Amino acid sequence: MVKQLLEIKRDLARIRHQADQQSRVLQETYFHQLKASPKYADPRHLIHFEGQVYSQNGEDGIIAEIFNRIGTTNRSFVEIGSASGLENNTALLLLKQWSGLWAEGDQYACDEARQHWEKPIDEGRLNIINDIITAENLERLLKENKIHKEPDLLSLDIDRNTFHVFERISEFQPRLFIIEYNGVFPSSSKWGIDYKANQGWDGTHRFGATLKKFELAAIKKDYSLICCDSTGTNAFFARNDVVGDHFVQPFTTEFHYEPYRQFLLREMPYPKISLNTK
Repeated sequence: MVKQLLEIKRDLARIRHQADQQSRVLQETYFHQLKASPKYADPRHLIHFEGQVYSQNGEDGIIAEIFNRIGTTNRSFVEIGSASGLENNTALLLLKQWSGLWAEGDQYACDEARQHWEKPIDEGRLNIINDIITAENLERLLKENKIHKEPDLLSLDIDRNTFHVFERISEFQPRLFIIEYNGVFPSSSKWGIDYKANQGWDGTHRFGATLKKFELAAIKKDYSLICCDSTGTNAFFARNDVVGDHFVQPFTTEFHYEPYRQFLLREMPYPKISLNTK
């Protein structure tokens, strides 16, 4: 009986492995077909540079290419909603000797991040704070932690209230914003959820705001929409004074919108670890 159970377990593991491999093949096939569409004919389109190390999707590659084009200044970042530090938009930058601040509301995730990234913390390149970020407290926390008023990158992903926090930012002007938008709604929609400072995501499609709503708010801040990742999760907004002729126009939702494609979410085939720990 034990032998039969072990054989069944091995068979199930093999079937799961084969299914995972087939899913990855289908993902890559779709992705290559997507990139071949006329929308992405310009080889400068940032979708061609997607790459995943610590990011959830292809953000690592897009970030690298953006700063390859516009250069860096202080090589500093802020990530709001940094999770455990092994799946976010700025972990890879730590390996490139950037420095910055992570803010995360989950205490357990913060504790994990501190274990994963002891070395940059000890070097003074990374500060992790455990706090629920709201529209009212973000800029105060940035000031208290002596964040540069113009960091190279600010990434914002706090689910329900992401739009309201973004809209309230006024004193800090990063050269690049990465913002989670709600790609479930169509590109023409200007929907956004109502603000409730102490309420998080309820697990439904009702979170954040649509890309169009973010675009309109970004225009008021003198930022341009330069790209969305292929999964329809993150939008990239560059400050107008750094845009130049580096990116594909027009800088509109109508052109850059990507619908939410859950089937393109890429699970790594191995555990992610920090390469920069002790």
